Formats: sequence, C-alpha cells, structure tokens
Amino acid sequence: MKKIFIVSAALLSLVCQQNKNNSDYKPGDEPKFYSKDNPGKWQNMENEHNPDITISNEKGEKMIDVKIGITQTPSHYVELILLADHQHKELAKIDIGRLNAPHAIFKLPATYRSKAYVIMKCNLHDMWESELVFD
Repeated sequence: MKKIFIVSAALLSLVCQQNKNNSDYKPGDEPKFYSKDNPGKWQNMENEHNPDITISNEKGEKMIDVKIGITQTPSHYVELILLADHQHKELAKIDIGRLNAPHAIFKLPATYRSKAYVIMKCNLHDMWESELVFD
C-alpha cells in the first residue's frame, strides 16, 4: 500500500509541475477545444497537434486537405478529423484509427463563405481546433 501511495504522489507531483510550466494555465480552465494559440495544459504540444491545412478550388468545390504531424502509434494517435461549420455543427468526419496516417480531405461548395473549423481528436491530448478562412 505504501508503494502505491508513493507512486501516486510522484505522478501527482509530475502533473502539477507540468501545469506550473504553463503560466497561463489555471486548473479548471480547460477549453472545449485546444488550439495553437490556446494550448492550455498541453503547452509545448501545439505544433504536433496543429494541422497543416491547404485549401484549394477544384472543379467548383473547395478542397480542404488536412494533415496532422502526429506519428501514429498504438499508444498516441489521432482518433478522428472533423469539419464543422461556424456553429460547430458537423459537416463531415473521418475516423482515422490507431495506425492510419492522420490525413483527411473534405469538400465544400465553392460558394461556401461562412467560417468553418477543422477539429481533431487525439486519444491523449483532447480535441484541437483550427479556424478556416475562405477567400
């Protein structure tokens, strides 16, 4: 029993120390979605969880190509990538799976002008959001 308590105390200390390193983080302040500009408790993880998004116009449609820099492993992976409208309503979703490349291509009508979001779910580091801006 004493060993379990020591291990638990060590883990708690480690988590508290990680959160202390992020001067903006306050326990209980977790956003619904994390982002490059607001990584919350996941500071220093934002580059790995921020998608590379390319928007192009092809054959009367907006093509949204989303790649995420996480190297998929059985213990750390992207579960899904989702495209949402300006009200965060799901427009399309791709389930990724543990060892598949975290990549998705979405299509919208060329006339779509509203704000949209790409949201990705990491199995360890919650949900991350990137806003899309259309020309």
